[in-house]
Amino acid sequence: MDIIINFIAAHPIELLAALVNFIWIYFEYKASVWLWPVGVILPIFYAYLSWNAHFIGNIVINVYYFVTSLWGWYLWLIKGKAESDAEGIGNIPVKTLSISILTGIPLTAGMYFMFRNYSSLPWADGLATAISFIGMIWMARKYRQHWLCWIIANLISPFVFLRGGDPVSATVYFINAIAAIAGWFNWSRMMRKQQNLQTDLS
Repeated sequence: MDIIINFIAAHPIELLAALVNFIWIYFEYKASVWLWPVGVILPIFYAYLSWNAHFIGNIVINVYYFVTSLWGWYLWLIKGKAESDAEGIGNIPVKTLSISILTGIPLTAGMYFMFRNYSSLPWADGLATAISFIGMIWMARKYRQHWLCWIIANLISPFVFLRGGDPVSATVYFINAIAAIAGWFNWSRMMRKQQNLQTDLS
């Protein structure tokens, strides 16, 4: 019991961030508009933790998450995408995918050179940052492929947090990767269900 109490006392912010993170993942899994207000709060925690872990790219990511969460919230509410179901979920257009890839490659390289003197693991930091930038835009547009971005980014991030001495956040990101796999299958299922419903109505 003392071990648990001591662990909680030693990692209060990490554990609180983990709790908020799992709430966010749950709402995203359900395609609920509530993921966005939680998404406004979550980056504040992880920007602080990333600073302590010398995960510079993740600080940039979380500032970006804060801004894009406000944007995504606007899109889902104002443009009629506030339903907690499959409505609006779709596949990414080929043109958008091509632009994302062409943008992502130089973005990754740029992030590496930007972080190489400051980050504990600059190549992973840069790649996770670039992928996460793209993933947030895809999620705001309700493209189910955004989950693929989260799978990759969440498998990379634990190495950076472990290198920075934050095993709690490393574990959270690994769990996020598993949740992202489940999210991919759930959004795919909801999309097919919505498509079948539209076919039946037509």
